[in-house]
Amino acid sequence: MLSYFLRDRSYDSQNLTQISCRERAKNDTFYSYRFVGGYLPSINNEPSFSDYCVRSYIQSTSSISPTFIIKNYDLSQTTYPAWTESRWTTISLRLFIIPARTHEIVTFVIGISLFSISFFALLLLRYYTKISLLQPSSS
Repeated sequence: MLSYFLRDRSYDSQNLTQISCRERAKNDTFYSYRFVGGYLPSINNEPSFSDYCVRSYIQSTSSISPTFIIKNYDLSQTTYPAWTESRWTTISLRLFIIPARTHEIVTFVIGISLFSISFFALLLLRYYTKISLLQPSSS
């Protein structure tokens, strides 16, 4: 579910089969590929386009104890735990937020306009009031 919501939406328009989606999953280690059936992507509303490949930035690793892999393993032995635990040698986080070019421009224009409005508002306040905000009060 998280892969669907955090997917690469520019990838929705490609009509890939389940086999080609698996091929890309094997060849690409950076992205996660899942073949989804039954839900139309938000970019395409064609009724014939019901299955598609989701490319997302979510990475997952299965963590399973050898207790559940070994056939006829005696659970009274304490060689392996009967629960799963993840062991990380290094803790790292890679977060890439890449906004669209228009989003960057809009954010820049809004920032410059708010700076300008604040600057001129303070100039007007300082000109029309004789109180200096930097001086200590007279009381």
